[in-house]
Amino acid sequence: MRRLLPLLLVLALSCTAGATIIFDNLAAPSNGVDAIVGFGPLADSFSTGANPFSLTQIGLTLENVGVPTGSFTIELLADNNINPGNPIYTIATVQDSSLTNSLGTYLFDLPQAQLLDPNTRYWIGLSSTDNSVANWSWTVDTSGIGVSGEYFANVNGVFTNNNGAYQMQITGDVVPEPGTLLTMGTGVVGLLGVLRRKLG
Repeated sequence: MRRLLPLLLVLALSCTAGATIIFDNLAAPSNGVDAIVGFGPLADSFSTGANPFSLTQIGLTLENVGVPTGSFTIELLADNNINPGNPIYTIATVQDSSLTNSLGTYLFDLPQAQLLDPNTRYWIGLSSTDNSVANWSWTVDTSGIGVSGEYFANVNGVFTNNNGAYQMQITGDVVPEPGTLLTMGTGVVGLLGVLRRKLG
């Protein structure tokens, strides 16, 4: 019976795990691109739900143009009154040469998952200090998960996503509240009691 306890706990916890997408417009048609150098820094916002969220991966629709000699940085940014705020975490530094000269989807796994607060807006920002030739695609389609009601930002200011959200996907794990874990633990203990009576 004691050997079953760890297995049942892992099984119970795994029922709440699994990748969750909270923002996704990668499949939408592109309506244009903005250059990171020229129109940037570029950023688009996303919001978490009622529970904490562990950010593990982002996807972006990107391309390079010209001679790919530069690079750009992808960062998780705080929100500052519906504006991109201070950097929280550097997700990746990307060489232009790793992109093709036509639009493609690129996935970036975070080396260390970032725990995000519930009911909070964050931003993904792209910037360059060495003349990147990369572009970030945008779309006016706001039908994707979590896209409507968010914002994008570039050198011209901050605008609602209805005017052309940058194309990205935000993936991670919803973190159960402590009360949910307590309820699950109680259920596991009850299940163990039933098994003990049947096996005993």
